[in-house]
Amino acid sequence: MNKTINKITSVALSATTVVWLTGAAALMPIAANAQSVQDQIQSLLAQIATLQAQLSSMQGSTATTSSVSCNFTRSLTMGSKGDDVMCLQKYLNSAGHQVASSGAGSPGNETSYFGSLTKTAVIKWQNANASTVLAPVGLSAGTGYFGPSSRSAYASMVASSPGTPSTPSTPGAGVPSGSLTYSLAADNPASSNIPKGASEVAFMKLAVSGSGTVDSLKFKRTGLGATADFVSSGIKLYEGSTRLTTGKSVNGTSHEVIFPNLKLDVSGLRTIALTSDISSSATAGNINAFELIEINGEALASPIKGNSMNIGGASVGTVTVAKVGSQPSNPTVGEVGAKLTEFKVTAGTVEDVEVRRIVLTDTGSITNGYLTNLVMRQAGNVVATTAGVTGRDMFVFELDSPFKVLKGQNRSFEVIGDISPLAKKGDSVDLYMDLTNDAHVTGLTYGYGVTVTNSFTSALNHTALTLQGAEITITFNGPNARDIAKDAQDVTLFDFSIATKNNVEIKSIGLLTSTTGLSASTQGFADFKLVDAATGAAVTTSVDIANNTSSTQTFTDVINIAAGTTRRFLATADVDTNNPADSTIKVTLTQFAGTDIRNLDNNQDVEIEDIVPNAKIVGNAQTVQTPGLAVTLAGSPPAHNIVAGNTNEKLLGFNMKASSGDIKVTQIAISVDAGTGTDAQAQNDLRTIGLYVDNQLISEKKNLASITSANQATFSQVNYTVPDGQTKTVEVRADLIATDATNTASYFAYLDAGDGSTAADITATDADGNTVVPSGGNVNGSVGSAGSITVTVATSI
Repeated sequence: MNKTINKITSVALSATTVVWLTGAAALMPIAANAQSVQDQIQSLLAQIATLQAQLSSMQGSTATTSSVSCNFTRSLTMGSKGDDVMCLQKYLNSAGHQVASSGAGSPGNETSYFGSLTKTAVIKWQNANASTVLAPVGLSAGTGYFGPSSRSAYASMVASSPGTPSTPSTPGAGVPSGSLTYSLAADNPASSNIPKGASEVAFMKLAVSGSGTVDSLKFKRTGLGATADFVSSGIKLYEGSTRLTTGKSVNGTSHEVIFPNLKLDVSGLRTIALTSDISSSATAGNINAFELIEINGEALASPIKGNSMNIGGASVGTVTVAKVGSQPSNPTVGEVGAKLTEFKVTAGTVEDVEVRRIVLTDTGSITNGYLTNLVMRQAGNVVATTAGVTGRDMFVFELDSPFKVLKGQNRSFEVIGDISPLAKKGDSVDLYMDLTNDAHVTGLTYGYGVTVTNSFTSALNHTALTLQGAEITITFNGPNARDIAKDAQDVTLFDFSIATKNNVEIKSIGLLTSTTGLSASTQGFADFKLVDAATGAAVTTSVDIANNTSSTQTFTDVINIAAGTTRRFLATADVDTNNPADSTIKVTLTQFAGTDIRNLDNNQDVEIEDIVPNAKIVGNAQTVQTPGLAVTLAGSPPAHNIVAGNTNEKLLGFNMKASSGDIKVTQIAISVDAGTGTDAQAQNDLRTIGLYVDNQLISEKKNLASITSANQATFSQVNYTVPDGQTKTVEVRADLIATDATNTASYFAYLDAGDGSTAADITATDADGNTVVPSGGNVNGSVGSAGSITVTVATSI
């Protein structure tokens, strides 16, 4: 684009010069040439006008468009290092969110280190593009973590930008080959020092544009290094986080590495990275680079060369990926949430590490499309999902946030997924890690991929799981034993799924309900029924369960399930407000009889042995409790000094813990009093205060000059829900400490409406809108009597 503009400018300048010279000649008294000269002048003036219009148009189209195009293959956060960090800084600087105005990180001085300045710039960019970056993950403000959501938003913005060229801005001229053009990508790795043992080091990034197919690529190692600097079978091609090839070795004689049979279709632009694992015994000081020398069997007259990399003297840390002792049991056709594999990651003693990506290959006989909704969990929490199987039978799990493992420690991960009812009995599922750096783990000392020992290969992993056959498969989904709230509506008491190979109708289904702690004066559990989990619609009539009973509720409403599908059902009921605390209800799905389910494809009843499991399924006890919100003093902040002129000073922290259901808080009253000094001084020194949870403002801000004589500021615009069983810490913060604040004056914030408790200070309701009275004594004092947390004004640090 810039070359074109320069060319137009040059042509316009030349044309203007010609006109000036021709105009001078026109002053000469040569009548015979006068008309000819005038025609030339008019023609050149017209060309100038056209060229100036083009120049103006092109300058206008590039004035607001960033020319920086990056290919982010990993998430970036504080401490990240690499060329992708530098490219991110260049993008932020060009997009109006400067990393720095001068020095390191400023335009033209971008660095490869992700520090606090980069984090601040990322936050500004995230906030400026909140609908695209933050909304999909439910955040209201940027975090500075450039993760999957930010990377996806960046890619969509660059792709949709009218000024972004269809081919990349590259360091060198593109090499045409057939209908495709090959060149170094804009974020081609810069030269750097690489520690020994580093894995998945990018040596070159190729931008391939046009329309056609990449069948094979041949690279050659160059520089004052050696083939022994590279791990055998450690050279691979990647596109983003997707591995395109198996590992290749550098030929010891020719120093070449060939990737045949790629069959990569290109329509537009694809970026391919050449990565390598560095040997732990590589020679320090050796210099290596790779150049592309052949495309689709045709040698290049001018190879495309990446930058040189220097082998450093330090060595990266290590991790080992291995199976755990106890492997999952064989799952069933149609099973929902089946455990498919489990492994552990153990960090060595050199570096703390972060697990960023795990790639698992399935060589079982099952059609991989029949494995859906796969998630990776750690300690029961989902840490990664996958878009599904890619080429080469791989499932790529990119962690939403890097998972940290301290050196010397290990953490176990499990993979859970759904198995289609269309899968066959006897099919196998065999998930394992094919190559060593299918675990992409970064060391936190050097910032490179660590050396991976793979003890989770096809030879070393668990025995392949074999699917157990069934025409009908029933899966229990919970809930676990828990507290349920009085007066709650449509509470889930039992959750299960039914998968079927054929079109069936359920003619009869029995649910055994067992209750304890009820009496004749209570209503028990009303409106007990089955609902479709996907639609919320009732699929059976309802019954009431009163008093202490243990009886089977038999529903004869016909329920249809289509062939090859799974339907999920919930047994729900309303909890009476008079049910005693600690009363319980437990639901059991009774065993189906041979006449309960009809196969509509052959008009025959489904045999009991074709229903798995062929037994009753016992649910967990649900215990009635009154929804509660416990309020206590938090451990942070402690008593401390606040500095005149400072912003965002913490005055008080208090905990809110919800029980027996989510609790919605709509109003909080905070009192502020002077320990030493006066209320007027407090109003001047502290100015405005607000309430924060997890660094997010959850209230309006209050000017202390407008509070009542009881020193109480009522925040009526709180709309915050404390999840059941969780504790959330609310921080009372002052926006700005006055520059003329009274030196040594002390103040304290507290909750106490004068009754010695928090009951009147916090307004809350349960999930059904019923009033919840918070529990807990006064928090940090009362009128005229300070608690343990006070803040003292200091005019300097």
